[in-house]
Amino acid sequence: MYVGGHPEGRLWRLGIQDPRGPPETPFAVVELSDATFSTSGDYERFFMKDGRRYHHILDPDLGSPAMGNRSVTIIAARAVDADALSTAVFVLGPEAGLALIEQLPDVEGVIVSAANEVLVSSGLQNRLTLLSPPADGP
Repeated sequence: MYVGGHPEGRLWRLGIQDPRGPPETPFAVVELSDATFSTSGDYERFFMKDGRRYHHILDPDLGSPAMGNRSVTIIAARAVDADALSTAVFVLGPEAGLALIEQLPDVEGVIVSAANEVLVSSGLQNRLTLLSPPADGP
């Protein structure tokens, strides 16, 4: 998704979906303009079997669903970068994923780990508002 300009002289206020909360319920909001963002998560396309969540984002080393994160939101200048990086960071896991985000110019991110921890890149620290902790669950 791309947001541009300043509606009514303000930045766009965008919600980040709670990966275990009710549909369309954000746990955080970020204010942006002239940027793209993309979220990869394990909560839209999945099924549960024996208490384990199976979803569509695969770890290529294992051939099974990546299990380190619940969701990754990337903010970047170009949509293609945001889309590719949200999936890549999801597969890398929270620590390695955040380290990658911090190395890339003009890229920011929000990660909800499998342990339900929220990790925020340094460039978003003052632009992200947590509305509530993400809901917990399998």
